[in-house]
Amino acid sequence: MIDLLNLEPTRISRNLRGKYMLFYGLPKVGKTTLLSKFPKSLILEFETGTNALNNAYVQPIQKWTDAKAVLRDLRKDDVKEKFYTVCVDTADVAWSLCEKYICQQNQVQNLGDIPWGKGYALCKQEYEDFFREIAMLGYGVIFTSHSAEKNMKDEKGNDYISLAPALPQRPYDIVNKMVDIIGYIRSIKNYDTGEQKTFLFLRGDDRFVAGSRFKYIEPRIEFSYEALSNAIYNAVDQQVQADGTGAASEEYNSFYNTSEGRTFEQIKDEAIQLWDDLVVKPQSEEMAQKISFIIEKIFGKKMKLSEITESQKDLFELVVSEMRELQK
Repeated sequence: MIDLLNLEPTRISRNLRGKYMLFYGLPKVGKTTLLSKFPKSLILEFETGTNALNNAYVQPIQKWTDAKAVLRDLRKDDVKEKFYTVCVDTADVAWSLCEKYICQQNQVQNLGDIPWGKGYALCKQEYEDFFREIAMLGYGVIFTSHSAEKNMKDEKGNDYISLAPALPQRPYDIVNKMVDIIGYIRSIKNYDTGEQKTFLFLRGDDRFVAGSRFKYIEPRIEFSYEALSNAIYNAVDQQVQADGTGAASEEYNSFYNTSEGRTFEQIKDEAIQLWDDLVVKPQSEEMAQKISFIIEKIFGKKMKLSEITESQKDLFELVVSEMRELQK
C-alpha cells in the first residue's frame, strides 16, 4: 500500500542486483559470457549463443508466447529467490518475435498492414510492458544487442556515422530509457605485442554510443564482470562522497515493490467485512450511498461490489482503501 508519510529517501547501492544495463558489440565478443557472470542470472536465449557456457541457467525462447510463459513464472516468489537478474540475449531478436506475435494476433503479415499505424503502437506497448513488469517484480534486467553503423545527427543537425546498438529505433527508445548503463564492447589489438584485448566503453563519443547514469564511472574498463563491478562500486562511492550523504548501501534495495499484493479473494473478504461494519450493522443508507458513489467514481459507471471481477483487482483495491477511510 502507498503510504507517503512513511516514505524513506532513496539510498544508492553498490550491489549490482537490480541494475539495468545494455551491452552491445560484434558477434562472439563475449556478451553472453558476461551475462552468465551475474549472480543468480537467468539468460533468456532469444538467439543461439550459449553453447560454450558452463553452469549457466538458460531458457531458450523460440516465440513470444514462450517469453510470456517465462514472465508468468517470474511472478512466483520461489522463482524470485532463485533468480536475481533476467538477461535478454538479444533485445534485437526479442523485438522481432514480439512483432510476429502482434502480427499473428491481428492476422497480418507485417505491422504496417494493421490500419492507422496501430500495429507499431501495439508492438511497442507489448514490448515495453513485458520488460517493465520484469523490473517492477524486482529483477535486474541486462540486455544485449549486436552493433551496427547508424546515421546520426549532432546538435547542429550535421550527419555523421556512429556505431550503436542494432536495435530498431522503437525498441531502442524503450531500452534506452530503462537502463542505467549502455556499454560498447570492443576488442583492440596492441600492435607492439600483437595481443588482442577486449574493453568495455562506458562513455561514448562520435565514434560509438555509450553512457551511464553513474556520474563518476570510468570511461573505459577491461571487459570482465569483476572490472564492471569495481567500476560501479567506485562510481557509487565517489557519488556518495560528493553528495556528503554518508556511506553507500551494500544491500539490494529495489525501488520497486516486488510484492504481487493481495489476492482477489483477500480484497473481496475485506470489502465484505467493511460493508458489514459500515452499512449492515448500523443500517446506514447514507453510508451505502457513499460507497456507491466511490464505486462509480473509480469504475466510471454504477455497479455493485458483487459485480467486480478478478480482472479488476487493482480498481477493487482502490475501492476498499476508500471504504477503509470511511471507517475512520
